[in-house]
Amino acid sequence: MTSAGSARAQGTWVASFDHDVSGTNATDYLAPFRSGSSSTGFVPGFAFGGAQLPLDPFGLQPGQPGALYGWGQEENAPGRFNAIHMCLIPKGPYQGHVLVWNRFPVVLNPGTGWDPLNRYWAFQGWSIVNPSPSAPQPRFRNFLLPLMALPQGFTPGVTGVSVADLFCCGHAWTPWGDLVVAGGATFDYVFGAPAYPILVHGSANTWSETGAKFVYLFDPAALSAVFPGSPTASPFYTGSYGQWRQGPNNLQLEVDRYYPTVTLTHALQRTLTHTVLISGGDPSPTSTLPANPLTSALNSYEALRIRNPPIAPASFLQKDDVNGVKVFVGPGTAPTMASYEEDWLQDYPRLHLLSDGKVFLSGQAWKSAKVNHDQAPPQTLNGWDTSTGGSAPWQHARRDGSSVFFGTFGPWHDVVVRMCGSAIQAPPGQPMETNSAEMCFATMSGAPWIPLPSIPPSNQPRTTTNAVVLPDASIVVIGGANAGGPVLETVQFRLGSQWQTLPNSPTARRYHATAVLLPDGRVLVGGGEGRHGSATPSPHDYDILEPAYVSSPKRPTQLDLPNAARLSDGTYRLDSNQLDVSLTCTIDTGAVVQKVVFMAPGAMTHHSDMSARYVEAAVTLTELVLPAWPSASTVGAQEAAFAVPDDKTLPKGYYMLFAVGQGGIPSSAIWVRIE
Repeated sequence: MTSAGSARAQGTWVASFDHDVSGTNATDYLAPFRSGSSSTGFVPGFAFGGAQLPLDPFGLQPGQPGALYGWGQEENAPGRFNAIHMCLIPKGPYQGHVLVWNRFPVVLNPGTGWDPLNRYWAFQGWSIVNPSPSAPQPRFRNFLLPLMALPQGFTPGVTGVSVADLFCCGHAWTPWGDLVVAGGATFDYVFGAPAYPILVHGSANTWSETGAKFVYLFDPAALSAVFPGSPTASPFYTGSYGQWRQGPNNLQLEVDRYYPTVTLTHALQRTLTHTVLISGGDPSPTSTLPANPLTSALNSYEALRIRNPPIAPASFLQKDDVNGVKVFVGPGTAPTMASYEEDWLQDYPRLHLLSDGKVFLSGQAWKSAKVNHDQAPPQTLNGWDTSTGGSAPWQHARRDGSSVFFGTFGPWHDVVVRMCGSAIQAPPGQPMETNSAEMCFATMSGAPWIPLPSIPPSNQPRTTTNAVVLPDASIVVIGGANAGGPVLETVQFRLGSQWQTLPNSPTARRYHATAVLLPDGRVLVGGGEGRHGSATPSPHDYDILEPAYVSSPKRPTQLDLPNAARLSDGTYRLDSNQLDVSLTCTIDTGAVVQKVVFMAPGAMTHHSDMSARYVEAAVTLTELVLPAWPSASTVGAQEAAFAVPDDKTLPKGYYMLFAVGQGGIPSSAIWVRIE
């Protein structure tokens, strides 16, 4: 049995907590839809995915204001918030807090006050969570985003109806600290018995789940806005920050994308603007190989240009028509089901932005490829370099495995590490899951995969893992499952070393779990199907992993960039290629700062995070101020200098900046914006 002292030396799990949707520690997510104290406007309707609720979801009966309906309930844990999407907020008053949203749509009775064409009844429940154990109330700021209007001519309990949400969408942070969200899910219903349809597999009603064409930009520093069709001119949440905006003319994707990946590019030479690539996904989760692969979301991508909203408020999102809305990738002239496992985009392909401007495909298919969106001809296969990704220890798909990216790590650059996952079809004589790991120097010609030590324990291969890079350059792998059930072992790895076992996760974190690095160097973990089941020793909606360096006395503290300009929220502003940036901190007198590390804010869903990246820069020590003798203090002030990497290695945007001392001990982060 691990002692408390040794557990702390390895790292420990702390501050587990659950998501509140009512009470003094949470905002009332229904309040903005009520007029005064009346309950006849917007009232709780129905939460798909839980037990049958005592309210007709499709009639016009009033409900009890503030009742707990619609918070992404799991079939086996009604009422629990499942943080399937988790994004670290980089700017604004909630900088360092975490944006989350969950599984099922929220359905509300729209009443009669709204514009008939905008009587929204399908909503996404979302929340901003303060991960700090000492967070002031309210810790949970809960909101609703209207997504779909009640169709004209709808007859409750008689005609079919659709509802939609942002479940299984993709997302990535822009250079201006806004989140592009694309895709999602649409649920179509045909009514039958019983009278109250419930979104649970095997119910008496007929239902299907398909993709969606949603495109939103979430600005965490902007106040809530008035939504179209509102009966009042007031914002949904007066005085609350976090604004969702659609592009001009209700911009949507070209095809339904369920499980897409969103990846930021560098500024394109042909447009001088950044784009996001929305890649892969299914039209529906039950899709088989389509008759024509070139018309399917499974094997295509499309692009949107992004502009700084304050500069171009009317065109902050635009379709990238110059280079073709869709550019396709495939294995050749005759795709087959075998090649579907090998090198299709399919569901949540892992696509990382490289320093040479190309985007690198690292999964879920086992073969790799690169595309240069700045040069790829439209509507062809020819823009993809499929010669990458040589032999690998696991020559099968890595569905729901993990992939992480190091922009620079010591003398290395553009390093992709991937691990775990599951084959689409069972390999002969092998389990579906794998505990293998491998790395790739992605900008190299051919970019072969290099085997790494397998993940312990050796008898428990796993899929549905979450991998997070820490500021000490190690990778922590959390959770997962295999045919035998959940895998609770947490493990840590540093390139060039071996895997280390950490204390087990207190909560089973299987499919739909998420994890992001926090500015203090800890890791917030949330979500996961079945986490409140019997396989979990101590189930919670959220757990926090505290690496060993958090309690180290040699940790640098009180970071400052004294010569850098500050933005209104306190973020430091730096320029690409800026030389001799002065860094001051307090550190143990027996240690020195050896490097600074830039960590991009994460945006995790479905065990993939295409926003997070690790980039390090060496420092030059300029002065160490020792404490005055005979002071007993063991710390002193230190001043160092570093150069900001170029905008190819370190794309413009928001980053957490960590100072790393001897022994790889990182500080807590300060926020910087690279311009």
